[in-house]
Amino acid sequence: MGAPRATKKESRGLALVPVTVCVLLLALMMPRAAKPDSVPLPDVDERAVAAVVKADRARAAQARASRLPQDILAVGTAFRAVQAADAHARGPDDEASYNARTELREALSVVRRRASAAELVSLRAVQLEAFLEEVRRFEATGETSRELEELAGAFVERMRAVGWVEDHRMVPDESQLRVAYKTMWNAVVGEGTPELALTLDEHRVLYGLYLSRPHPPETRRAELEAERKAAKSDVECERAAVNARRATEKWRADKIRQLGRIDPSYPTDYALGVAYFRGDQHDLAVKSFRTWLDAHPDGPWSLRARNHLKAAVEASAAF
Repeated sequence: MGAPRATKKESRGLALVPVTVCVLLLALMMPRAAKPDSVPLPDVDERAVAAVVKADRARAAQARASRLPQDILAVGTAFRAVQAADAHARGPDDEASYNARTELREALSVVRRRASAAELVSLRAVQLEAFLEEVRRFEATGETSRELEELAGAFVERMRAVGWVEDHRMVPDESQLRVAYKTMWNAVVGEGTPELALTLDEHRVLYGLYLSRPHPPETRRAELEAERKAAKSDVECERAAVNARRATEKWRADKIRQLGRIDPSYPTDYALGVAYFRGDQHDLAVKSFRTWLDAHPDGPWSLRARNHLKAAVEASAAF
């Protein structure tokens, strides 16, 4: 006997299956207003970062074993004097800070006359490892040592001011602390020295911290804190919170643009759309999401961008 024939009713039901699937797929592809909840973080190659850490540790061990040249050690001493002076500076015109920086420039001029960039990299590696040891001591005791001040100035106070210290635990992980320290060290000692430049993945590590833990810019911090403390009514408290959020997202948008210039693979326009939306700049969010979709009509962020674009258009129209 052959297989039983399908009835007309069953045949009609089977015929509707592909139609139903198409309708469901179309519904899933249609944009629906959805507020963005997070900024994408840069994609870090952890193996590349681990290789840099291994190289830095090896340089530090070698430098300790063989002792760096005297002129390089003089730069290290001058750097420590700058950091110690900055830790207790009474303003941008502090005399001790000015004198320490003058001595550092003189020490660097001696080193650069004999092209010792590789030895500067080793000096940075030594001071980086010492810095991490002092950070671990701070986390264990809650006390900022003189050694930590000489290696990183007012590091703990700056980190606490932006919310990156909780009690006496550092929010950044070790990879982020490493890159943050190297960035600070370069700004004081090695700007314009190619051998000291961060790798692409080190930049990604640092900007991952910036984008995941944004904060208002330093120039606005005191003003926003004063507004928060002065707020008495619910309306005033809400206004203070909104202003703080807008300043924070503006700072994050600036970091997103910087990362986009460093890392072309980062979804810059999509991320800007998220930051602008969260900062109530809905017209700029619309522009950023549209720019992203024009360049990337398909891809991992396209559907989210369409949904966020619709939400941004609606929010922009409501203001």
